Amino acid sequence: MTAILLTITAAGRAALIDAALPGTAAAHIAAAGITATGFAANAGMTAMPGEFARITTVGGAIVDADTIHLIVRDDSAAAYAMRGFALYLADGTLFALYGQADPILEKSSGSTALLAVDVRFVDITDPDLTFNETGFLNPPATSSVAGVVELATDAETSTGTDAIRAVTPAGLKAAINARFGSNAASAFVRTLLDAATAAAFRLVLGIKSAALRDEGAGNGLDADLLDGLQPSTLPTGSAGGGWGAVAVIRSTGITDIGSGLDFHAAANDPADYGVRLALVGAGLTINGSTVWHLGNDGAGSGLDADLIDGQDGSYYTNIPARLGYTPWHPGNDGAGSGLDADLLDGRDAASFADAAHTHTAPALAPAFADQQLADSGWQRLPGGLLLQWGQYRARITGEHPIAIAFPTPFTAPPFFVGGNVYLPAFVANVDMWVQSSTRDVNGASIAVVASSSGNACDGFDWFAIGR
Repeated sequence: MTAILLTITAAGRAALIDAALPGTAAAHIAAAGITATGFAANAGMTAMPGEFARITTVGGAIVDADTIHLIVRDDSAAAYAMRGFALYLADGTLFALYGQADPILEKSSGSTALLAVDVRFVDITDPDLTFNETGFLNPPATSSVAGVVELATDAETSTGTDAIRAVTPAGLKAAINARFGSNAASAFVRTLLDAATAAAFRLVLGIKSAALRDEGAGNGLDADLLDGLQPSTLPTGSAGGGWGAVAVIRSTGITDIGSGLDFHAAANDPADYGVRLALVGAGLTINGSTVWHLGNDGAGSGLDADLIDGQDGSYYTNIPARLGYTPWHPGNDGAGSGLDADLLDGRDAASFADAAHTHTAPALAPAFADQQLADSGWQRLPGGLLLQWGQYRARITGEHPIAIAFPTPFTAPPFFVGGNVYLPAFVANVDMWVQSSTRDVNGASIAVVASSSGNACDGFDWFAIGR
């Protein structure tokens, strides 16, 4: 429903102005007037044209900064066509009104008239309004008020631009399916989404450490080469070019192949084609270096396969003799060993308190010594937070600001200043409260506000938090 623009009268606006402090004052909507006469409202009106009934069953709630949800209920036997209505404060002041030429609603003698409208204020925000009753309210839902809401269609949910309608589970599923596919995500994809790390993700996909490398063509790595050459530099093996036949020599009679020796395939031109050799034999050397084969990969071969990190096995047989001292062992891994095993995170046990250590009140007292425990006093906490409090005792009538001084100065204006009205004994129907306005490191301005001019109190207690 489009909100009705309610016209605030001059008297109604004056009732909302706080004479003592900036902001709005509290106002109570006590009744609603109705009329069958069409009219155009203006702020100068002091009465509504043709008003024939005054109704006290008025409920309302503030649903936004400039909008209230209003309900007027008439259970009488009257019959009428309502073209306008007005709101009255508890003292009878005409607060606001609205009128139009066409009927807003029509009531028969045997029915109940229930006017439910959203009223928007044009140039007033956060009005402090109260109403007689709210038990029959049915306001529109907002992010802070529970109320009536319209359900969004699947299309409206998928579009995602509507800020008023509510989404249903079915609509949410339709929007997800429209974006990710029907019944997404699958059980397999949900497993991937649950993977907390890249390593876990690769494990679910069955990808091992090769996924961490870039081993393709053009990446500049050796995995992109054949014997250190780009494939484009090698013969293709077609007629007129390519590698010759592969000669497999299985002979123990060849003991050395010098660097000047050249092999060629008999079926090809020796000037164009080389021969790839696969050498399998015992005792074969090339340029004086032993060629590895399955028969010489163990101890005594003279190859690196005979070594551990370049050392012969005898290197590790008597480590204490080679080092000149006995390294760490179970007998010297405790206190006094001088080894890191004697420490916890690089610290000796003397750096830590034992399990029986406690912080008693006397031990902690110096940290809280900056204090004045009195009716007006303070307490400074170890972290720097400063709590202060005090009392103001004097008869207060009317509404005006009162300056208070802090017992000790803050280093910066306090975060919070508040208080409570003081009454030596309970007094019924005395509605008063404390407001704070300006504040600095030395004090603040406090005002006691009354719901009516006849209320009075005997002072107030205040509390401030800062640093």
